[in-house]
Amino acid sequence: MDFANAVCLPVHPHCNECPLQKECIAYLTNKQDVLPINIKKVNKKSLSYITGIVVYDDEVMLIKNKNGLLENMYLLPQYEVESPYSFIEAFKEDYGIDLEVLSHLKDFKHVFTHRTWYMHVYVFKADIRSIDFYTKNKQEGLTIPTAHKKILKYYG
Repeated sequence: MDFANAVCLPVHPHCNECPLQKECIAYLTNKQDVLPINIKKVNKKSLSYITGIVVYDDEVMLIKNKNGLLENMYLLPQYEVESPYSFIEAFKEDYGIDLEVLSHLKDFKHVFTHRTWYMHVYVFKADIRSIDFYTKNKQEGLTIPTAHKKILKYYG
């Protein structure tokens, strides 16, 4: 990496000092002024969520995401809200299920290429079961994003 930073510069590369000159495709094709491509850093968007491990007996609720980022993957419910009680209200509105807060599990951070998720994870108990609840064995057959797999693994 230090070698590339010192020799293969995006502007005015030092090809005459380079010991790899004979194998360098950029040099051999006379494209050293356009390679390497200098891609500007993408600004990452930070999102903060209350993420819920919604349980009913020994099952956890996972919801199939229908569009956007992580489409067709199974996610833990999460909302951009301020507190677990705001989460309960939003969840009740979406699913018609009452929840009780059991505990704060842990805070997690997951970095994507273009965004960072800060997930404040709480365990909630559902008052009724829906079709979106899965045992640990059934979860293994689902496509769950890494961000939520880490949470489920920690939950145990």
